[in-house]
Amino acid sequence: MFGRLARAGVAALILGATIATSTLPAAAQWWHGNPPPPRYERHGVRPGYTWEPGHYAWVGGRWIWSAGFWVAVGHGRYWVPGHWVYGPQGRRWIPGHWRH
Repeated sequence: MFGRLARAGVAALILGATIATSTLPAAAQWWHGNPPPPRYERHGVRPGYTWEPGHYAWVGGRWIWSAGFWVAVGHGRYWVPGHWVYGPQGRRWIPGHWRH
């Protein structure tokens, strides 16, 4: 039984890492054109956390929705939500990050 639980835990970690890194190419690539409008995500309030809204990422030649998630509040820092920036090469996604 422990072996099955350990394998399930490893599988969950691999799946989580795959999902977490699936939007990383969006941070390094420029696109011409616009992503679809963002989806509405109901999230409420969660003390001690801030909400990172979902966004579309260009993956495998199409726009894929990357769902929003809660980020634990960092003391002495503030969360800058992910956002699109425009430049001479088009637009690119800047992932959410902490600032002092």
